[in-house]
Amino acid sequence: MLNGLEDVLNTVSGKTFWHGYVNRNKHLINYIRYADDFIVTAKSKQFLEEKIIPVIEDFLQVRGLSLSKEKTRIVNIEEGFDFLGKNVRKYKGKLLIKPSKANIKLCKQKISKIISKNKASPQHDLIRQLNPVIRGWAYYHRYIVAKRAFALMDNFLFWRIWQWCRRRHSRKSARWISNRYFHTIDKARWIFHCYQTSETLLKAQSIPIRRHTKVKGLANPYDPL
Repeated sequence: MLNGLEDVLNTVSGKTFWHGYVNRNKHLINYIRYADDFIVTAKSKQFLEEKIIPVIEDFLQVRGLSLSKEKTRIVNIEEGFDFLGKNVRKYKGKLLIKPSKANIKLCKQKISKIISKNKASPQHDLIRQLNPVIRGWAYYHRYIVAKRAFALMDNFLFWRIWQWCRRRHSRKSARWISNRYFHTIDKARWIFHCYQTSETLLKAQSIPIRRHTKVKGLANPYDPL
C-alpha cells in the first residue's frame, strides 16, 4: 500500500540521481520503510510540518489510510527515536543505533515467562526453550551498538537462572547449586550446562557483533553492473 511514497517524497525534495548515487537533495529528505512502518528525515522541523506531512497524508488518503496520531512524532535526532526495536540517536554529533529500552524489556519478559513456566522442568528443557529467544534477539541486534546491551542481558539471564536453581533446591547451599548446574567450559566459568544432554545455555555475548556495510545509492544484488 505504501509503494510509490518514496517517489512522491523525492519529487518534493527535488532529489535527483546520477549513476545510482544521490546527485541533489536540497532539503536532505530521506525515507526508510519496513512494511507499514517508515521514517522520513529532513533538515528542519518546519519543512516536515509544512511540506512532508501534508504530502504523506494526501498519499495515504487516496488509499483509504491515515497516519497514526499515537505513532507519528517529529523529533530532533539529538533526542532520538525508536524504530523496529532499535533506538536511533546522535550523541555529541555521532549517530549511534542501539537496542531500544522497550525491546530489551520485551525480551526480558519473554525470558522471565519461560523460566516461570518451567519451574519443575529439567535443565535441558529450560535450555532448549531459552536458547532460541536469546539467539534470535542477539542476531537481530548484532549489527548495531549492542555490546553493553548484550552484557546486561546476560547478567539478567544469569540471575533469573540462579533464582530458578535456588527455588528448586531451597535447602542446598550456593556451592552445591553452582557445582550441580554451572560448569567451566573452555576456560569460561559459570556456564549453565547440562552434562546429560550436552546442552549449554547460550549467552548473548557469544554472538559476535558485525558492523553493517551500507549499500550505496540505488545498488541492488539483481543489478549486474
